[in-house]
Amino acid sequence: MKPLEKWDNGKDLVLAGDVAGVVAPSSGEGIYYAMIGGQEAALATHSCLLSGNSKDLQLARKRFMSEHKTVFRVLEAMQNAY
Repeated sequence: MKPLEKWDNGKDLVLAGDVAGVVAPSSGEGIYYAMIGGQEAALATHSCLLSGNSKDLQLARKRFMSEHKTVFRVLEAMQNAY
């Protein structure tokens, strides 16, 4: 249970929520992260549609992880310790 390395297929698909692996490793909780990930996926999709550049789909994971990477690392460490 950790965020996937890629959330898009490089052309027309972007993942969010549990499918993207954004579930807290220590508790299994994920609705908050699903909502934030969905918002980031929507913003990335919007950007992709405006620009016509499918690489913009990568923005979803990039933006999400820039905000939440530390939390997931700490939670993963806690899970591994127990």
